[in-house]
Amino acid sequence: MVTPILFLLLVGVLDVGRLFISRCMLQYAVVVGARAGLAKVNAVSDVQNATAAAAPMLGLTPGSVSVTTSAASWAARTRGNTVTVSYSGYTFAPAAGSFSRMVTKNLSASSQQTIP
Repeated sequence: MVTPILFLLLVGVLDVGRLFISRCMLQYAVVVGARAGLAKVNAVSDVQNATAAAAPMLGLTPGSVSVTTSAASWAARTRGNTVTVSYSGYTFAPAAGSFSRMVTKNLSASSQQTIP
């Protein structure tokens, strides 16, 4: 009688840990993307690919990474301009499949960096 309750409690604790790690990894990925945008990369797609590659366990898609700059165009970035990278729509699904409808969580993250 107690074993199923303890098992669900254990799975719940593990899922909370996985949720926390996923959130940290997503935030790290957008920071890496924003830092890549500070360099003189040739295209926005380079920043998107760097963001997706920074967290391979999350399975981020480069097309879902949003990159903006305060400059008039991507090629016109200079000192003092900002680069903002954001990712929204990552869906965390818990390991306990039967509870996934109740606790599925959408995560998003954003990072803004200024070109030194």
